[in-house]
Order: sequence, then C-alpha cells, then structure tokens
Amino acid sequence: MIYLSRKRALFAGAALILGVNAIVLSGAAYNRSGEPESTLQLSQRELEIPYGWRTEKENSGLALSMRWRVLPADDRDNAAAAMYDGLYNRNPVWLDAAKLMELGFGAASLAVSPQGKKEYKDYLPREALLVMEMNGPAYQQSLAHARQRNLNAQQLSAANPETREFTARALSASQALTREENENSRLFIIDAGLSTQALRARYPDRARYAIVKGVVRPQPVRANGKQAVTGQIDALLNKQVNVPFELMHAIPQRANSYPAANTKPRYDIELAFGKRLEPWVLAGSGKQ
Repeated sequence: MIYLSRKRALFAGAALILGVNAIVLSGAAYNRSGEPESTLQLSQRELEIPYGWRTEKENSGLALSMRWRVLPADDRDNAAAAMYDGLYNRNPVWLDAAKLMELGFGAASLAVSPQGKKEYKDYLPREALLVMEMNGPAYQQSLAHARQRNLNAQQLSAANPETREFTARALSASQALTREENENSRLFIIDAGLSTQALRARYPDRARYAIVKGVVRPQPVRANGKQAVTGQIDALLNKQVNVPFELMHAIPQRANSYPAANTKPRYDIELAFGKRLEPWVLAGSGKQ
C-alpha cells in the first residue's frame, strides 16, 4: 500500500509539472503569435547582464534585465544628485494625483491627513500599463539637462580657479555628462494607463514606444514643509528577458565589463513585445 501511494504521488506530481509547463508554453506561444505589438532596438545600455555571467561554467542560460529610468520631478543642479535621481528615482514628474486617479486610486489614497499619517492599506500598489520610450524626447531632455549642468559647472570653475569645491563640481558634472552620453539607459517610462488601445493611440510609433505591465503606488512625500502624495513606479513585470541559445553568440565573453567612454556598447538586441505585452528576443549582434 505504501509503495502504491508513493507511486500515485509521483504520477500526480509529474502530471502537475507537465500541466504547468503546458500552460506556460501555450501562454508564450499566444504572446508571440502574429505580429509583435511593438519592437525596440536596445543595447547593452538598456539590457543588463547579471553580474558574474560567463564566470560560472555550469551556467548555460542567460536572462537580461531591462534598465529603465524616469524623468524626476526635481531636476537638481548638483550633478551627483541629478545622476542618482535619473538612474534610481522612481517618482516621475507625470505620475501626479490626477494620473493616480486615472489609474484607479481613490480619494483615500490621495488625501493627506492634517498630521500626515495614513493607513498602510491606502498606499497598496496596483497593476497598470506603462509606456516605455526608447531614445526619444525624455532621453534628449535628460541629456540636455546633463549638458547644461556641465556647462554651468565649467563656467563656475573657470571663474573661480582656486576654489576646490567648484573644481570638484566641474569634474563631477563632466563625468556625469560622459555617462549620460555613452553609458546610461535611454529607456524611459513616460506614461501609464489602463487601456492598451488608448495608450497606443497616444503613442502610435511601435518602434519607439512599447507598452508593458508594471506596478504603481501612491507615496507620501514632504515638500516645502507640507505633506503631499505623489506616485511611484514599484516595478516592471516581466523585467527579465531570456536569451535563446541560438542567439547567445551575440553576447561577448567580456560583456560584463562596460565599454570605455566614447565607445559603442558591445551588443545590440532587438526586443519584441507580444499580445500579452511580454518581451522576447528577436535578434542580436555583438562584438568582442
């Protein structure tokens, strides 16, 4: 009896695994059926390799991670702070109270109590559709800000050559501009909504704008001595992108070490987004 019970359990477990795999494969097949919803041409700047890849002999798989950014509400003059905001800030200027209401957050999520205290449940996240823009106006705006900060810092340093603080600021601004021009991701999240059709009508260029699934939430902030509520992008869903074995040659052996300034990234990837707005790799090329 014990042997039969174990045998049945093994069969049940195998059947469950096969069933789950069948659902996953059918979902992937549906996502990739027909024409892609959008396709983006990305590079090492936008698709990051996990640290240590190629150093583990047993690791034959590879999943790239999308590096996305937002334009923050506070465009700081300080180059170091501006760089931090541009790469890690998750509070875009456009995700305000009106946009949060459009995404389905109610008045309880947006109201601020006199003491600035609210229940945690009022800030629970919600799924939303996010618009990703590749090498468009948002990146050009970020690049223009970096150039202006560098110009201001260089002029200030030239006018005060003996002031170490201004010299350090000039160096920091110059380095930040180099990173912005050659290394930082050009992939920006610029809008959100609940309808793919409505967002696509607003952003019809399928080679520049991809619609993806993500998570947003209200976030309490304190500005100018007052309590307020702004929006935060918590995460992208399906942020990881598996590279098929037949395209692994596109990722060079030393791709973990980033190219030197003023050189091109070591690989380029054509990324497609399907009916379920999930990404997959269409093509890739690279150089050693």
